[in-house]
Amino acid sequence: MGFKQPAKSVHSGTSSHRSALTMKSEYDAAAKYKAEQAAAPEPGSSPNKLAPLVPIVGGLIVRSAGGQIIKKVVQKGIQKGSQKLIKSLATGGAGSNLKNKAIGYGKTLLKQGAIYAGFDQAVNYFSGDDDKKQKTTNTVTPPKTTKKKKSNGSYSRAKKNDPNLESYIAGRKKHAKGSNEYNAFQNKINKAYGSKTRHGVETSSSTKGRKTTSTKNTPGLGSFSTMSKTQKDGDVKLRKSTFSDDRGVTTKKTRVKRGVISDNVKSRKSKFVTKATPGSDLADKKTRIKTKYTKSGDVKSNKRVTKQDGMRTVTKTNKKGKTTTKTRKTLNPFD
Repeated sequence: MGFKQPAKSVHSGTSSHRSALTMKSEYDAAAKYKAEQAAAPEPGSSPNKLAPLVPIVGGLIVRSAGGQIIKKVVQKGIQKGSQKLIKSLATGGAGSNLKNKAIGYGKTLLKQGAIYAGFDQAVNYFSGDDDKKQKTTNTVTPPKTTKKKKSNGSYSRAKKNDPNLESYIAGRKKHAKGSNEYNAFQNKINKAYGSKTRHGVETSSSTKGRKTTSTKNTPGLGSFSTMSKTQKDGDVKLRKSTFSDDRGVTTKKTRVKRGVISDNVKSRKSKFVTKATPGSDLADKKTRIKTKYTKSGDVKSNKRVTKQDGMRTVTKTNKKGKTTTKTRKTLNPFD
């Protein structure tokens, strides 16, 4: 007696095992994954080698007529979806039918809006508008600063050089231009300002025998005179100069002694004397310098004696260049 087995599905005997279709789908998925991994850049490689081509290709696509058409189509889709959604809400509907239509139109509108936003962003990126906006946004405009006008400090500097500058300007106005008094004030003003221009300068020179005298008189600034005497051979053996102004008088006298046989200088003596005018800031001072020379013309010794403010300072230098200085009080407190 035979038994009839119940009919079974082809796949029922393999319900606890993977079917051939399942294994094939898994094999295809694994192959696809391996292909994607093979195409991906290896670790450490530069994935940006083709990056410079992306803006070029993308820009061509977006700027082409097709790209502009796509953009317009998406815009129209959004407008139509918005109109349908508004119309369905305005006309109304029965219960769930109105709700389903509103949800459907809303989803479509959101999708199209997202597509348009992404497309518009791509256009801005490839066209460079996004960079321009970013640069404009990130640019900080510095506050406007007005340059402070420089004040004319020449007068203040001139007055610092000579505190009596204002009185010179007032005194100049009292005299005719070109007069000796006018020139005196003008020269003082020029000196305070540091100008070398002098007005009304008078010079003279005379020679008598081997004696020559020259003078130079500058109104308001003082006079300067020199006198020189020469030997028979024309070499100067004595020179004396005097400078005087409203501060005081300074004289300088230098005498040169030469050899009998040789014309080389044997010694040189100089004397400086300054006598201040009462009330001026010029200090009284006396200085004597004596220098001796060897036959070859080298300095043999040098001695400088200075008297000022009741002190006497002696400085000596020998032929080796060694210098010594000594200071003491003078017997005359006014020296």
